[in-house]
Amino acid sequence: MADDSFESPLLEVEGLRISFRTSNGDVEAVKGVTLTIVAGERVGLVGESGSGKSALLMSIINLLDEAGRITDGKIRFDGQDLRAMRESQLDELRGRRISVVLQDPSSSLNPLMSIGRQLDEIIARHQPGLGRSARRSLAASLLTEVEIARAEERLDAYPHQFSGGMKQRVGIAMALANDPDLLLADEPTTALDVTTQAQIIKLLTRLAKERDMAVLFVTHNLGIVSEFCDRILVLYRGDLVEEGETSRLLSRPTHPYTRALIGAIPAPGYTRQDGALATIGGELGRQKGGQ
Repeated sequence: MADDSFESPLLEVEGLRISFRTSNGDVEAVKGVTLTIVAGERVGLVGESGSGKSALLMSIINLLDEAGRITDGKIRFDGQDLRAMRESQLDELRGRRISVVLQDPSSSLNPLMSIGRQLDEIIARHQPGLGRSARRSLAASLLTEVEIARAEERLDAYPHQFSGGMKQRVGIAMALANDPDLLLADEPTTALDVTTQAQIIKLLTRLAKERDMAVLFVTHNLGIVSEFCDRILVLYRGDLVEEGETSRLLSRPTHPYTRALIGAIPAPGYTRQDGALATIGGELGRQKGGQ
């Protein structure tokens, strides 16, 4: 876990507000959120579907949906004002110092190109000094790093020849290709079965530690981030209602929504025969954690 006592933040989001155009007018999806992440820190951003967590994540690198826009707030990365950057500057930053892993690995893979060629393009774009042989060697080492066997051989395979879990490993390899300082992970395990989810979390934990890489991990599953993150931020209807060090937040939650999320986590060995899980319903209020 990173110690942020004396470190300057790698990522700073201050007073961020995001709205989306709808047929019924603008809807505010993120409501004045402030957060920081230091180098090497793993932070979970948790909330149900529609809470604004993915919009917040994609706004960091200016990849919001066309209907979305930032209406207020500051976003700084390593001291640089990202909102003041030209698109060409942001494009250089994306994939180099900040990378993204998406929920659906197929959305980041071209079905008509081999895995090796896709990795080669990513590496060549940000490391133009590397020759073809060096790029292929790096691509193979990346597949090995994400625990894909016979890496050299698999470079010539196509996306349809990989399972869902293996595609996500390829997506992670692509995100790591240029050794980023910050990984933005948007629900990277949601489309996977429980066993594969656990494998991907274990893999990301190892990679983050070995590379001293910060991670912002977006998910609706509090149980998953409890195994991976140093800190957890809880987003409810666009508001950041609670945040804290993982073990503290899980053992002593202060906001009713956080308590409801924890209550909905299945116990180890849970089956349907054990009865229905707790549900979250009604208006849980706008109370801030700790207030």
